[in-house]
Amino acid sequence: MEKYLILLALFSPIGAHICLISPQQRGPINISLSGSHTCFKHGFPCGGDAPATPKYVLNAGQPAFIKWQQNYNHYEPGFPGYMDISIGPINSKSPDDWTTLGVVEDKYVFSQDYQRNYTAIVNVPNKACSHCVIRVRYNAHKPGETTFYQCSDVIITSSKKVISSPASFPLTDRKDRALKRALYLTHTPSSPKASSGGIFGQAFDPFNTSRVTYAKIDPVTGEKLNVQNWNFGLADKRGRAADDVKYITLEVMTVDASRGSVVSMFHGTGSRDGIPGQLLEVGITNGTILNTVTLNPAPTSAINSIAYQSPGMYITFSIEESSQKPGNYYFVVGNLDISGNWKERTRTPTTENLFVNFQWMEYDSKNNIVYVLLGNENAADTLDARIYTFSVTSSKALFMGYKSLDVSKYTFMSMHYHSAKGQLLAISPGLFSTKYPAYSLLKIDVNTGSVQELSKITPPGIFEKYYGGSIINAIDQQSGILTQAFRVADSEADVVASIDLNKLTVTFSQMTNLRHIHNLVYAPNV
Repeated sequence: MEKYLILLALFSPIGAHICLISPQQRGPINISLSGSHTCFKHGFPCGGDAPATPKYVLNAGQPAFIKWQQNYNHYEPGFPGYMDISIGPINSKSPDDWTTLGVVEDKYVFSQDYQRNYTAIVNVPNKACSHCVIRVRYNAHKPGETTFYQCSDVIITSSKKVISSPASFPLTDRKDRALKRALYLTHTPSSPKASSGGIFGQAFDPFNTSRVTYAKIDPVTGEKLNVQNWNFGLADKRGRAADDVKYITLEVMTVDASRGSVVSMFHGTGSRDGIPGQLLEVGITNGTILNTVTLNPAPTSAINSIAYQSPGMYITFSIEESSQKPGNYYFVVGNLDISGNWKERTRTPTTENLFVNFQWMEYDSKNNIVYVLLGNENAADTLDARIYTFSVTSSKALFMGYKSLDVSKYTFMSMHYHSAKGQLLAISPGLFSTKYPAYSLLKIDVNTGSVQELSKITPPGIFEKYYGGSIINAIDQQSGILTQAFRVADSEADVVASIDLNKLTVTFSQMTNLRHIHNLVYAPNV
């Protein structure tokens, strides 16, 4: 089986049936009118077209353009479809032969008679190939419409040239400004690797919603490697069948380096909307399922977060509604072991009814302190927040109190504990009203609630305002490197930043596409 990796950055929509413009698809192409029969091809793997002699050459290790047209829009309200780009071998016999490089959600344009062009910047893998296949697909999720396919046969030749200058890319549209700035920002072909670890995540497959692909992402090159396929879904509910009850929860996971595993909450039985009541353990490097156990006792409220405490032992946080005062909640900290045994350790002595939006939990293993970030559900724009603090030792646990945070200049929805400096850190786009902000690295004082800027991380005008780029276990505690994903504005492109917390310098990865990859975790020394 051949598998190749590509770095993908999507931009410049001009929006189906689908046609591959460059490299040009097999057979004829006519995109002068919508609904063209040349864009109407069905059937795995390439719409019924046989392999052809490659006419297009891509240079290994060099950027290239992939361009396609959504020639007819088949958007399905309530269940929108997807397009994707992938690469695979000639004469593919199985869907597993293909590596998904990026996923683009269908756009609601209210009219089927509509054409839209997409262009992708592709970093060709640095590996020669005498005959590979670039494929685009469109799955509309619409009754009566099956998946559309187009393929192009390509050659990948060896090349020792340096990466092309960003100035060589024809980005002339106003909407391409942020992407062009990002190209210059990430144009660092000789940058050293920031750390010895890797980022792992779970790729949602809109063409098979009951399958998740465990993937590894290089924090410097942005390359994505498919590691393992799992026959269950993700809890974001995009496209999952109503009776599909097996799925991984989102962001309720931790890394247990002592066991070489990632541990997650899992929903395996019962109603799809029931509380996830199982623990799933998989190997960090190979994605092999090591353990699935049912929690004992069964949780009566959802576990919002878990954090590594010691080998095979984890801290949990949950929000429990008061039986005496409905609409008011206790905050509960517990312990969960790898066998599924859970017990409550402590809870808040009084209930809360405003600061109930869970955002993040961090554990200071040196001082046995749990920090929980909670937002005010009635502060949608100001993003008022508190940090609740708990002490959890092997013999005793107690609630220590909370502090309201100063969010007058900086807002954030995640945080990371740096053990070497004893600092609680966050990355912020500033205020909620800022459109294309400069991101900052912050230090949080849990005793006073003050928030101090340590350094600017990104310049303004490149990345969109997005609070969801945080990575679980983001700090490599040995090297002092913090990793964070950023979304390039007006595009489908993403960049991974590696922040040196000692030197306050930043290394940016090359362009990649992470929109379909969830539950990102950082694992050191892999």
